[in-house]
Amino acid sequence: MNTWRFALLAVGGITLAGFVVDLALGGAGFPAPSFPENALFLAAFVVFQLAVFYGLRGTSLMTGLGGGRLAVVTLAVICLWSVFLGSLPQVVRGETAPVFQRVMQAPPFVFALFLLLANLGWGILRHLEGGLRGSSLFLFNHTGVYIVGVAALFGSGDVVRVDIWVREGGMAWTGTDGKRHFEMPFAIDLHAFRREFFPGQLTVIDAHSGEILLPPRTDLFDLRTGNEGMLLDYRLTVGEVTDSAPWSVPGDPIPAAWVHATAPDGTSAEGWVSCGSHLMPPIFLGLDDVSFAMPEPRVRLYESEMTVVLPEGPNLTTTLRVNEPVKVAGWWLYQKGYSMEGGPGARHSQIEAVRDPWLRVVYTGFALMTVGAFLALGRAGSLLHRIPETPQETNP
Repeated sequence: MNTWRFALLAVGGITLAGFVVDLALGGAGFPAPSFPENALFLAAFVVFQLAVFYGLRGTSLMTGLGGGRLAVVTLAVICLWSVFLGSLPQVVRGETAPVFQRVMQAPPFVFALFLLLANLGWGILRHLEGGLRGSSLFLFNHTGVYIVGVAALFGSGDVVRVDIWVREGGMAWTGTDGKRHFEMPFAIDLHAFRREFFPGQLTVIDAHSGEILLPPRTDLFDLRTGNEGMLLDYRLTVGEVTDSAPWSVPGDPIPAAWVHATAPDGTSAEGWVSCGSHLMPPIFLGLDDVSFAMPEPRVRLYESEMTVVLPEGPNLTTTLRVNEPVKVAGWWLYQKGYSMEGGPGARHSQIEAVRDPWLRVVYTGFALMTVGAFLALGRAGSLLHRIPETPQETNP
């Protein structure tokens, strides 16, 4: 029964059933159950797998259900769905849309994931019948994948991602996922928000159309005090660079540079160049039919100095930076973004709070897969040592 034909029929039947269910649901897709519903579904799924295995143990049908060919065909179908997932815009869960634009909750895709997970479980049970010693490599790898799959399939409804916007000098204790508002089990007191920028740069634009005149992949001119060089046949000299121009509004510093430019025909001009801000317009340096402009400097680092206030304490004072999350009260806090809108000094930090109670389950699966990888390396090494060395030929 472990044939390609059986695998194709099984996957085709599951996919067809998924489209029928999707049609019956009116294109809304499956909701993601959360605790305790997902725990009950998981228990029912495990009981179903055990009942099918022990009911069909030793039959050719079980050989096909737990065989590798069914896994290959199911993986191929999942990869095909992944193409749509990565190439087409996906709607928010719960919204009605064509099936290829809501892949994660589409019944055909979910059924394929269930089939792959069931195939893994039955394969593991079949190998357990032969004992642990001869199948340790298979068991560690496949059990690890099975555990990660269970966490991904049954735990997605428990994952919560919310954005917390807090103003510098203020406090926030609510977040939003774009549709709903959540009251957090803690409050964030933002003491200070800081930004650091890469050095400013200069480009050349058409004075009439505003079109950038530099060829593609041409490096811009670095605005460093005393820097001299050429940019599109114009000689440039930087006299002074500041992160806060004299005309900056308090709480809204504007970078600027004093630049001297000389054209190929000898004409020259000098003056301030600035990227401006949402309160002040940019300043260009004009010379003949071109203008020199400063693009907005790229942010090198932004961070939030804050205190996480817990109802029962102790409070946590920390500095939250990009790619340096902080864990508090079962939540991971990430520095996600910021906003300078709202007038001078209106610095708002965007902090993403993520709670995933299944994360330890995922780590357990990864740990088992790591053990399987080490076992594979050890087995490969032992096989290489068993290969007899070929005697080298010697010239007379």
